[in-house]
Amino acid sequence: MSAARATHGDLALRIRLRRSLTVVLLLSGLATVVLVAMGYPLLLGVFGRGAVRPEQVRMLWVLLLLLTGVWLGGVAGLLLSSSFYVLGDTFTPARIGVIGFTLAIGLKLVAFRAFGLPGLAAAASAYYLMNAGLIGVALGRRLRGARVET
Repeated sequence: MSAARATHGDLALRIRLRRSLTVVLLLSGLATVVLVAMGYPLLLGVFGRGAVRPEQVRMLWVLLLLLTGVWLGGVAGLLLSSSFYVLGDTFTPARIGVIGFTLAIGLKLVAFRAFGLPGLAAAASAYYLMNAGLIGVALGRRLRGARVET
């Protein structure tokens, strides 16, 4: 199948993908809102006893906040990659993943040296969001503006 044509199945895939992305991103976004609004008190209630000091719990909360891109980008990237697999294309998401992962190694090293563990967490989030974005762009190009074959 050329990139200029889509089958009814491709259009159905686009519709299902949009619905699935909406659901998982809303749920992940809701988890993020809960983490922002109530994460610290919840973590303090669970871990704030004994040898764990409140400032350590606060650091854990900050790290979890910095890692929100991992679960947001992770769920989106998984769905988008799976869509390529449904189309019979395993090469495109693999290529994007390998290139992104390789670039992210440098980003993580630089971020860790500059900012420590929070920098590493932020760089991991950036990688997952970037990877999902690039796969989304590639999939959009694959499915965009396609004529339906009859």
